[in-house]
Amino acid sequence: MQDEVQSNKKLYTVIDLFRTPYMRRTTLCLMILWCATSFGFYGLLMDLQRFGVSVFLVQVIFGAIDFPAKAFCIFLMTFIGRRITQAILLIVPGLLVLANAFVPYELQTLRTALAVFGKGLLGASFTCVYLYTMELYPTVIRQTGMGFGSTMARVGSMTAPMVMMLEDYLYGLPLMVYGALPVIAGVIAVFLPETRNVPLPDTIEYVEAQRAGMGFSDLLDRIGGLGRFQLINTALLTIPGIIMASHAIMQNFSAAIPDHHCRIPNKTIPAGNWNITTSALDDQTLLKAFVPHDEKNKPSRCLQFTEPQWHLLFLNQSQADTSGLQTEPCRHGWTYNRQEFDETIVTEWDLVCDLRYMKQMSQTVYMGGVLAGALILSSLSDKFGRRRLLIFSYLKLAVMGTCTAFSPSYSIFCFLRFMTGVAISGVVLNVVCLILEWTPMKSRTIIGTLVSFSFTIGQLVLAGIAYGIRDWRKLQLVISAPFFICFFYSWWILESARWLVIHKKSDEALKQIKKVARINGHEKEGEAITAEVLKEHMQDEVQSDKKIYTVIDLFRTPYIRRTTLCLMILWCATSFGFYGLLMDLQRFGVSVFLVQVIFGAIDFPAKALCAFSMMFIGRRITQAVLLLIPGLLILANAFVPYELQALRTTFAVLGKGLLGASFTCVYLYTLELYPTVIRQTGMGFGSTMARVGAMTAPMVMMLEDYLYGLPLMVYGALPVIAGIIAVLLPETRNVPLPDTIEYVEAQRKTSGTLHEEDHLGNTVGALGNNRHMEIPKAARYSVALPPVTVGCLRCSNYGHFYTHIGGHIVKALKDMLSVQVIQTPKII
Repeated sequence: MQDEVQSNKKLYTVIDLFRTPYMRRTTLCLMILWCATSFGFYGLLMDLQRFGVSVFLVQVIFGAIDFPAKAFCIFLMTFIGRRITQAILLIVPGLLVLANAFVPYELQTLRTALAVFGKGLLGASFTCVYLYTMELYPTVIRQTGMGFGSTMARVGSMTAPMVMMLEDYLYGLPLMVYGALPVIAGVIAVFLPETRNVPLPDTIEYVEAQRAGMGFSDLLDRIGGLGRFQLINTALLTIPGIIMASHAIMQNFSAAIPDHHCRIPNKTIPAGNWNITTSALDDQTLLKAFVPHDEKNKPSRCLQFTEPQWHLLFLNQSQADTSGLQTEPCRHGWTYNRQEFDETIVTEWDLVCDLRYMKQMSQTVYMGGVLAGALILSSLSDKFGRRRLLIFSYLKLAVMGTCTAFSPSYSIFCFLRFMTGVAISGVVLNVVCLILEWTPMKSRTIIGTLVSFSFTIGQLVLAGIAYGIRDWRKLQLVISAPFFICFFYSWWILESARWLVIHKKSDEALKQIKKVARINGHEKEGEAITAEVLKEHMQDEVQSDKKIYTVIDLFRTPYIRRTTLCLMILWCATSFGFYGLLMDLQRFGVSVFLVQVIFGAIDFPAKALCAFSMMFIGRRITQAVLLLIPGLLILANAFVPYELQALRTTFAVLGKGLLGASFTCVYLYTLELYPTVIRQTGMGFGSTMARVGAMTAPMVMMLEDYLYGLPLMVYGALPVIAGIIAVLLPETRNVPLPDTIEYVEAQRKTSGTLHEEDHLGNTVGALGNNRHMEIPKAARYSVALPPVTVGCLRCSNYGHFYTHIGGHIVKALKDMLSVQVIQTPKII
């Protein structure tokens, strides 16, 4: 472990996930994989009542399907590899969920079957992505990478409950959304490298260089490989996961919504002139006089008559016409059917009707806690160790989970659930790390899959516990108290030897390794391992002295900071408006298939116009126009009457086409604005802001409940604002690509926006007075190529041609004027 010993970096942060090219690409792909898996998984899992079958039965079926699904996952990962397995486990369930969106509601068996298979494969996808992420990241940032991946998973799981509300607008729309993202993520998974039979890396430099060598995995094989210690360690860390799964999905039971209707006042209310003895009537009969019923003779859940309608007691359902009778919201609370559940948070705090959104809110708050835990505890784990954070998380989970069972109010319940989510994240991330960092390379597939089975078993266990315990408080207590036991025995868990070596604790790591060797029955081999042997097995992870740029450099200097802030808004606004139009095709009242074809075809002329404008007008004006015009079109669409479908569709198609062209422009514009040393970092950061816009866009659709056209106003306003901000950026047409931050800052201070023609004119004019002056750098970059040629060459990526021709032109100019010119840098 020589490289870990020599490593001199004290603390790695989430910035290191984006610092180097390979890590940055890996992180961006894994972000989508984690988010898509969690989004689709919880989208199916968190609404069991939709299938029209007992939630207990569905829970058991959903849990049982994981056994064959994860066995299939083991087979694929072992014999085919992680990459193809991950792609299959996302694309296939995504297609199943998409197909389910078009199955009629009456075909419950087919709908349930498709959902069960989809959920099973997405559960297996979790197994794969956990192991895949652990194998892709090196030890120094493994926990940070796992935390960031888990954070993206929480983003998906937090968003999933909100998408269910789209059912109010179009049957099957939530399933279309739940299925589309996994399909996209499955395609992206193909771009990741294969990690089957590859040793766990330890440093970023090792990963970037793709160096071979067994390293620490070879050392584990020498002291027993998958021995007694690994099995005991895995069992002690996996068993709590069975109960931990209950916290993630317990809302299916603790927040179940039973049948309910407005509560009937006491039976002593006089019946007026009607010869009725109210005390002699049963509740079901009396209910007809107080609560309107639908065509299926079911009482309304949220409305009651303003005055008792006693005459309805003498009419059958076919004769009763309640359409003209005045109604009002429930005044006296609700009566719940308690045959299935004794008490849930919904029945206790009346989270129905106008407060029904608060049921989903509690789950979103919990997922927010898991997200926060992933952000905070993952970095702390890399700094203070996996074991310490695990012990702390166990204690916090036990205390917060137990306190939740005694919540006196909904707000306190949500707060405690948030804190429980933070603890859950700390447990999950550290458990996975402590297991896999002590597991030899050849055994990681099996062990990683076995760990994921704890979640599967947990689903089945929860169904049994919830079936026996119908009160949410008792259920919460039963699944929280056992973590006090986990807290006590976690003090005997060994710290990761990899982490100890990285953090200059080689002596302690050596003691841990010898202890593992003794437990595995390889005491002699353990005694033979010395500090020198440890260094030798990790010699490829030497810390690089090369300066590495991070996302902080996008904000370090004045001009780059202003550029970054402007580009953040441009990326976010483009993506926000684009996906705001693209993700709600049914609003146009035309076939969604036809609208999709039109939306795709409009991109051809729009992007051709964009290319022409960028070459002959410039990037800045083009970018501003491609944001202002579609923004104004969308704003105008908000005020077009719904009946004018042709006009509304036309505005939307033009707006979408121009926003698609805006993507083309902002990609090139961003590349030209940033210098070489942070160009890829800037592109990654801009793409991240685009994802923020894309994630936010679907949520804005819910504003339609408050005011017709309000979502379109929001979708249009942001691009208009961004278009105005685009004018503040400098023009980059015919300007050479900069290389360093210092050069960019100096150019802005001395001459503002770069204009090649001015630089060249000033240079040639000065040459007449001083034939020995040095040509300014800007002039030396692009002396003779015409503007259109430069734009075409850059867009066409003919950099070598540009370099070759540019070099000859500068040389000819030097010879012609007999000027002493310093060495010309290479042109990009």
